Amino acid sequence: MLLALTLTPQTWPDDNSGMEDKPAKRGGGIVAAILVVVVLLLPVLYVMSVGPAAWLHGSGWLSAEGRSILEAAYFPVKWTAQNVTVIGPVIEKYANWCEGDRAVSLLPLPTP
Repeated sequence: MLLALTLTPQTWPDDNSGMEDKPAKRGGGIVAAILVVVVLLLPVLYVMSVGPAAWLHGSGWLSAEGRSILEAAYFPVKWTAQNVTVIGPVIEKYANWCEGDRAVSLLPLPTP
């Protein structure tokens, strides 16, 4: 009987000696999914913001300095519109549509 007690390990209710000390897994998949969505959406939002930028550029609401900032900020899109034959005409039509006379008439022009 004494031999049987020494060969059988005795465990206590709060004894964690049999567990491995591995860190718990965190929700890294959610963070990765959010990063993928952000990385894919940012370029689309940047290109789509050309419309409001074109409207501001053509409406007279910006100073000369504001116009030069917009031109510098959207230079990659302008270059793409002029040099990439697949998507260029679509970007140009969208910008021209947003910059057109119908957009300017939505708000009154500022008085100097």
